[in-house]
This record gives sequence, structure tokens and C-alpha cells, in this order.
Amino acid sequence: MHILGFNKRRTLAFGLAVALLVGGAFALLGSFRTAQSTADVNPNNTVCRGHIVALAQDPAEPDQYPVRYRFRCNQAISGFSLFLDGHPADTVETEAFPVTLSGAPIAGGDLMSCGGTLPGYGINCVGAYTKTYGIMTGSFSLPMSACAEPRLEPIMTVTTAYLSGSPAVAKAAVSGPFSLGKPLNCVEPKTKAEKRRDAKLRQPLKIPVEEDTPVENN
Repeated sequence: MHILGFNKRRTLAFGLAVALLVGGAFALLGSFRTAQSTADVNPNNTVCRGHIVALAQDPAEPDQYPVRYRFRCNQAISGFSLFLDGHPADTVETEAFPVTLSGAPIAGGDLMSCGGTLPGYGINCVGAYTKTYGIMTGSFSLPMSACAEPRLEPIMTVTTAYLSGSPAVAKAAVSGPFSLGKPLNCVEPKTKAEKRRDAKLRQPLKIPVEEDTPVENN
């Protein structure tokens, strides 16, 4: 798994995002899950994988570049946070929900409520994701293309809030960070050799002008 390095400023912003995420997860704890008593399930060991895709622009919003994120985890979570690493999000889809591999919604009420300071460099979502290995999907938009260099490569953490012990005590587990990678559908820039080849192909063919051949009169 590729994990980006953080400088001090990125680390501070990332830490604040995680703190907000944990707080929101605790707020929804009562409605999300009960005591986690299964010994072989450790919420600190949650593993998630995902990716992002640059979507087609809406002609009515030519200055917005939508991005779709999709991921799934091997355990239930109660929140997640996306750190956009210097790419400011202008809009955020307020709901994220799990779907099947074919894109059909998964019944059962799982839903995440998403938000953040806009424009901002992070997105926080809290709610319920209990259908493990369902694909959580949502979107946001940027004021620039996600394929423009340096390309967007979001970092994600997930949080699980749960009750443990007797009497029950509220706890939170944080897993990650996980890289969602760069957009899957970006057109790779051409190499210098490819650019030279294309330049030659674009040049008009030089057809030599033939001299008029005198015609003999019979």
C-alpha cells in the first residue's frame, strides 16, 4: 500500500480532521452499534481499499471538476475522513452510501452524512457502514481538474466508535491512513518522442509542382 509522506503542516491538518471525525462518531455512537464483544474482531485493524475517478463536467458548471470516490472496508465503521492534500474542495455530496459491485444501493439503512469547511482541504463523514465489503461511494468537486499535475491523491482514515466493557465505556478506534490513489481515468501525458511523432504527422505533405509538359500539335 502506498502512503504519502506528510510535512508538519499536513500532519496538523490531518490530525484536526481525525479529531473532528472521532467526535462526530461518538455523537452517533448510540444509534450505530452496541458492545463489540467478539474477541477476534479488532476495530483498530480495519483495512480499507478504494480509488477515485474524475467525472465529466456539468456544462452548467464549467468551473467545477467533479470527483467520485469509492472504497470498501473489511469491518464496520462509523465515520471516515478524506484529506485532499492541497486540492481545495468547492462542493461535497452530503450523503455517502454503500452500493454493490454493480452500483445498486444496498438496503439496510447504512448512510454517511458528509460535510466540511468549503472551500477546504478535507471531508468528514459520519454515520453507519455495517455491510462490510459494500462499496461506499460519494463525490466532491474541485476548482481544477483532478488530473492536473500534481494530481489529486486523497488520504483516508476511518473511525469506529463502539461500547466496550461492563459497565459499557465509549471507545473509538482509528485505522489508516489509506491512499485512494490518483484518478484512474486520467490520460497520461505524451512522451517527447510521441510529441515529435505527432508533430511530423500534422505537417502537410509537400507535393512537388510538376512542370507543364508541352503538347505537340499534330
